[in-house]
Amino acid sequence: MASTPRTAAISAKLVAFGAGVTAGCFVVHPEHRGEGIASALLEAACADLKAQGLRYAVGFARTGAPTQSWHTFATFNYHGPLSMYEKAGFTKLREGDGWAVMRKEL
Repeated sequence: MASTPRTAAISAKLVAFGAGVTAGCFVVHPEHRGEGIASALLEAACADLKAQGLRYAVGFARTGAPTQSWHTFATFNYHGPLSMYEKAGFTKLREGDGWAVMRKEL
């Protein structure tokens, strides 16, 4: 995943404060779910953030069952499931009301 001038500028500001950045808005078409697309995007995002000098990535994982309709899925499930973040090496910082805040040291 190539960084754009805008993301590089934003990342540079975050690095200056020793911070990280949130990762993840994953909407995969129903016909292609389960193929590892969102996981590959998350992995690429983390690699790009690390290359830019960021120390950690934060994601907001869905902990409950996904909703089924396409519109509702795109609206409420785009963060991705908890299992995806855990497999990518993220750890849970806090959890509540169907969501978990996840963090990964880069």
